Amino acid sequence: MTRLTRIITATDPAVRDRSLDDACAGLSLADLLAEAELPAAGEAEAKGITLHVHLAEDVTIEVDRRLLRSALTNIVRNAVKYSVRGGTVGIRARLDGEHVVIEVEDECGGLAPGKVEAAFAPFVRFDHQTSGFGLGLAIAKQAIEAHAGTIRVQNIPQKGCIFALEFPQQVPRQ
Repeated sequence: MTRLTRIITATDPAVRDRSLDDACAGLSLADLLAEAELPAAGEAEAKGITLHVHLAEDVTIEVDRRLLRSALTNIVRNAVKYSVRGGTVGIRARLDGEHVVIEVEDECGGLAPGKVEAAFAPFVRFDHQTSGFGLGLAIAKQAIEAHAGTIRVQNIPQKGCIFALEFPQQVPRQ
């Protein structure tokens, strides 16, 4: 058992088991975005970062609220942590057919060549001047995959990154 697997097992059995049937419930997409934005608001204010949330349309999603909120909160907090002082972090959500797409765009300056591939690996940190263990993105990936979804990063050199989470509006029942 890897160190990451042990950490995930200890902190979130739903991710390990990938059996979300009992934990899934209806949730407003607007509520999910608000719950993920709130923990980053204080740090954003301290750094002069504007959080801009755009929701194309509010829909009800059938997800594990705690798990998905944790994943999105990790992404948003990282965006604030690594964005330049006075920058903007954009959080956009839309429905694409039967899938929800959430994008978090930061102003971190972009990733160094070869770093995109390692973004979701456990214990990878791109900036050793900030705190953390390098587990947030790995855990977010596990949580999104538990929802039959995907997560990816688009690097925009000299500007920032866009983290995109895509998952079904209703998690498939096992």
